[in-house]
Amino acid sequence: MADTLHRRIMERLIPNYDRRLMNNVDRGRYVEAMIALALEDSWRPTGEIWDWAPWDFEGEGGIRVEVKQSAALQPWSVNLDAPKPSWPRFDIAHRERTYTKGGGRWPVYIPGRPSDIYLFAWHPETNPSIADHRRSEQWRFYVVPKEMLPERQQTIGLNPIRGLSEEYVYEQLADAVNAIARAL
Repeated sequence: MADTLHRRIMERLIPNYDRRLMNNVDRGRYVEAMIALALEDSWRPTGEIWDWAPWDFEGEGGIRVEVKQSAALQPWSVNLDAPKPSWPRFDIAHRERTYTKGGGRWPVYIPGRPSDIYLFAWHPETNPSIADHRRSEQWRFYVVPKEMLPERQQTIGLNPIRGLSEEYVYEQLADAVNAIARAL
């Protein structure tokens, strides 16, 4: 019974990740898994990739990477008469407290941004017949050390990010993250 129920649940969940346009939650999980495959041996995902950890990947020397993602087309926007692309704002707020590794506890945390590197993933395709969040070649990535982020801002837009980082394609991602990590 339990195996049958599990199989039926999985049959319902898997299609959420096999859609050209995914909602924010599913797309975030998908992008983190995609990045985990790009970084492979150099970095380990914290927890089970999409847990409530305060950062998403840890590397040599305890360097932490946080992934932020957004897409120009959202699943709900293509149902409109004229799909209106969204323009991203990424959360870069300082945190005073954070979850522990197991989640559920809020210890006092040294105020600031918890990650050393912020990896911004942007899916820019605005054509509804071409856009596909599952296609790694459609994503653009920006890798920014936390020290370069505006100190007092809680969010940041794409244009300021482009002023702080080169644009990388998926195949360049591991090299870009590793280069910044070595420079820290």
